[in-house]
Amino acid sequence: MSLKLTNVVFPGTGYKNISEFIVEDIFADLPNKSGLVGAYFLSNQVGSPLINYANLNIPLLKVGTPVVGSKYATTTTANYYDTQLPSTSVMTEMGISLPGADSQNGVLLANYSQSPTSGDTFQYYLGHAKAFGQMGSSIATADTTVSTTDLPSGVLAVTGGVIKNASVKSIAYDPTTDALVSSTASSAGRTVTTDRTLRIGTSYATTQFTGGSSVSVVLLFNLELTDEQILANARWLKNTFGVQWGLW
Repeated sequence: MSLKLTNVVFPGTGYKNISEFIVEDIFADLPNKSGLVGAYFLSNQVGSPLINYANLNIPLLKVGTPVVGSKYATTTTANYYDTQLPSTSVMTEMGISLPGADSQNGVLLANYSQSPTSGDTFQYYLGHAKAFGQMGSSIATADTTVSTTDLPSGVLAVTGGVIKNASVKSIAYDPTTDALVSSTASSAGRTVTTDRTLRIGTSYATTQFTGGSSVSVVLLFNLELTDEQILANARWLKNTFGVQWGLW
């Protein structure tokens, strides 16, 4: 037997509307979603920047006070987000961010530490999209040179890469040519760091990556997307998602 309440008025004010408990998947139309474990939009246009649209049960943890605007969140080494997700043997990352000013800035996603040297990093700073993968006691680095004419300072860009046992690849989407630019480095003997979770906007290093980041979107997959799949996702992020949310 069900109980139906009529003409009942609860005391006080400020109750949330039922719509506030419904989380719309803003990445539902992403062309390639297989293996997606983390999907984040760091904006005050949505209900909360902590939402993981790939898994609502594993939201971001806010550390300190990253500054959230309409297009992106600004992070520092003390103010960032923790995904609660570790590195995996194969990872594809895609993100939207402003280019950092130099190599100390612009970390999108990382669990890299200097002591001991270990972990992975995806980074975008002016003229460079980089991916770093742990390889034993050293780090394999893929450094993609990015056109600063097509992707200038102060303009959001889609970058990312793939880290796996055999190689590390960094990529950037050039909207002028509608193509990916990329570079690859060998990472034979890769070691997967699972005891530190991936952070958005900073790493675990103390004297490297000491600057900040301006991160809008991060997508994390636990498998390798092909170049064709990455390109399709990049086009959607730039031309559909980005237009919908006024990023460009």
